[in-house]
Amino acid sequence: PCIITFEYCNIGIWERRHAPIRQPGTGGNVSNEEFYCMHSDMCKTLANPKRQHILDTLRDREMTVSELVKETGISQSNLSQHLGLLRNKGVVKVRRQGAYAHYSITNLKIVAAFDLITEAMQETLRFQHKAAGGGDVFESE
Repeated sequence: PCIITFEYCNIGIWERRHAPIRQPGTGGNVSNEEFYCMHSDMCKTLANPKRQHILDTLRDREMTVSELVKETGISQSNLSQHLGLLRNKGVVKVRRQGAYAHYSITNLKIVAAFDLITEAMQETLRFQHKAAGGGDVFESE
C-alpha cells in the first residue's frame, strides 16, 4: 500500500493522457497524474525549513525527541508536530524503547535527494555569482 496520501490532490477530475506508471512492488499501476500528485505531496512534506533541519539532523543516526530538541533548537511541542507529519508520510520511523521514542529516516534516499538538491543549489549560486562578475561563492570542496 502507498504510504503517501492524496491529501492535497483532486485526482478524480484529471484525465488520463499517458500510459500508467508501474507502481513497484504492488503489481498495480498508478496513472501519471496520481504519481505526480504523490510526488508533489512528498515534496510539500519536505518543503519546510524545520522539517529539513530535522532530516539533516537525523541523517546519520536515530535520535530521541530530547536529543532532537537539543540539536535543532526546535521546541518539543513543535518538533513533535513535525515528527508526527513526517511519520504519517512515511519519511521517518519510530522505535520505542521504554519511555523513549527513537526516530530515524525510513529511506536514506531522502538524504541523497536532499544532498543532490543542495549540490544543484550550490552550482546555481556559483553560476549566478560568476555571471555577475564575482568569484566562486563556495570554497573548494
